[in-house]
Amino acid sequence: MAPEPLIPVGETPFTDEKFRTETFVYKHVEDIPIHVDAYIPKQRREDRKHPLFVLIHGGALVDGARNVPSMTYGPWAAAYTLEHNAIAISPDYRLCPETKSPQIVEDLLSFWEWLHSSLPSLLAAQKIQLDLDRIIVRGESAGGWCALHLGLRFPTQIRALILAWPLTDPGNEHFVKGNGGKPILPGVLDIVVPEETFRAAYLEATESGAAGQIVTGSQLERTPLMLGLMNYGNAVEFMGDYEETFPLRTIRKGLAGLPSLVWVSQGEDDSVVPVKHSSYFVDIVRSAYPDTRVVLDVRPGEHGFDDAVEYSDPWLQERLQMVAKVWVG
Repeated sequence: MAPEPLIPVGETPFTDEKFRTETFVYKHVEDIPIHVDAYIPKQRREDRKHPLFVLIHGGALVDGARNVPSMTYGPWAAAYTLEHNAIAISPDYRLCPETKSPQIVEDLLSFWEWLHSSLPSLLAAQKIQLDLDRIIVRGESAGGWCALHLGLRFPTQIRALILAWPLTDPGNEHFVKGNGGKPILPGVLDIVVPEETFRAAYLEATESGAAGQIVTGSQLERTPLMLGLMNYGNAVEFMGDYEETFPLRTIRKGLAGLPSLVWVSQGEDDSVVPVKHSSYFVDIVRSAYPDTRVVLDVRPGEHGFDDAVEYSDPWLQERLQMVAKVWVG
């Protein structure tokens, strides 16, 4: 039996009352299936194509899954999906440290190919038509790193990139050295993982026979590994010293591109991804891609601050309407 997670899995806003969940396999790696969920509104307009809202889970790239609400989407995501007659899509991907950053990016690219080549025919039998010209992508925390990679590779296929308290610079000292063993989310979780617990979990994941294993879809069983990474660092060792680990390098060089709208939101008291990281990221993007509109919001709260924001909140509504203008017109 798996240990009780240190962080609650949470309750999904994509409830059975309003959505039907379809689970698919978008690829196999060594015969291991990698899954993706589609959240299909039960009450939807069938006379129109459905835009897509892609949601990519966080978890420091070592924990979490497509169906762990506390790592994947704020409670407003379901209401936004319903309002715009959309279908939400949430993929798993392989996790570190058994997997390194190039393989995670490989999974993201495989998911994107599947989204365009396979999902339309899978849903067509249910008389569901997808509008593949109207896709937005949201990633929170480490999911923001994933979303950023998709944005850099498919800037014209994504209408807007929504980065919520995102990991953008794993090479920063904050992630390499950790926070010195201070509590994670003080006042919310107040958790410090003992260093020996973290080191033992890391050794178990990387010792002979474990390295290269396929790990995906963690229901927060790996929380000591995730939180220990925040306490004691080693992000680059976890992800590997590869070009894919550092998307800011690509942006600084002005390579690739980004969608026309990038919205970054951040809690001013974020102890996991400091505010200055997002400010730095926004400055670099504005310099490298002057044609991309970049909006940065720093709001009261900790990492995951918008989990407590009501859908009717004026600030949130203003920003969601901003996204909707480029998404659905």
